[in-house]
Amino acid sequence: MKKALIILTVLLLVAGFVSLIFNDVHVLQDLRHSNWNRQRFDDLVYDTQQKFMDGFMDDLMDNFDDADEDDAHTPDASHKDRQAADIQLEGDYKQMIYDGVNAELRFIQEERDDFSVSYQVIKGEGRLVAETDHDVLRIKEVPKNPLETTVFEVTVHMPTRFTNELHIQLVNGSVQADALYNPVRLETVNADVKLGMQVAEPVRIETVNGAIAVTYDAVSMQNLSYAFHVVNGMVTINGESQISLAGQQDIKGSFGDGSVPLVIESVNGVITLDEK
Repeated sequence: MKKALIILTVLLLVAGFVSLIFNDVHVLQDLRHSNWNRQRFDDLVYDTQQKFMDGFMDDLMDNFDDADEDDAHTPDASHKDRQAADIQLEGDYKQMIYDGVNAELRFIQEERDDFSVSYQVIKGEGRLVAETDHDVLRIKEVPKNPLETTVFEVTVHMPTRFTNELHIQLVNGSVQADALYNPVRLETVNADVKLGMQVAEPVRIETVNGAIAVTYDAVSMQNLSYAFHVVNGMVTINGESQISLAGQQDIKGSFGDGSVPLVIESVNGVITLDEK
């Protein structure tokens, strides 16, 4: 784009300078018919044209060099230069913890032998690190500059044999899981949460703001008990809505023997419990 503007500017300048040269030539032609020597006249015309072209070409090349340097340092809006990496982990863990501030998280459970964490840094600079301690796997965000906002896009692949607790601590972003076999404990401030439970396992969610949707299959719902503590927001259970406009409200219920607890505490948010 900058080169195109330079070329357009150059063409306009050429037109102006050519006109100026022609005017100067007319003046010189008038002088030619006076007392000027013909050879001196021709030399003067040649010098004038040569100086203009030399200066013009030098300026033109300088402008193109500057444009190339600017383009080299200007990021293409259609391409995001993202930091990306994969972490491969093997082992049997009693708990998996994600500890972060700003992230878009997705958890996938599938037939595999190991854990895999793929991530991209979509804002700022930083990395994820994996720590293991006493059969606990912890994934942590490590921003390069803690004073700047760093946002991660993370996909965690877990083996289906991992049926121990998944603990997520996140301030801002989103959490999505399609088919979990794990008990879940989630603590967040501003995040949208969408959990799909493959089996009947306990789930506890604490949040301030954000939409929370939890789904169980029909078999898993048979013995589910739910307890929702809401200050301001909306709760929908199997398509039936209850609205809390102001003040604390506790909504409780159960299916079957109520042996599998689902507990959600929210200040401002929308809670949805549904069957798949």
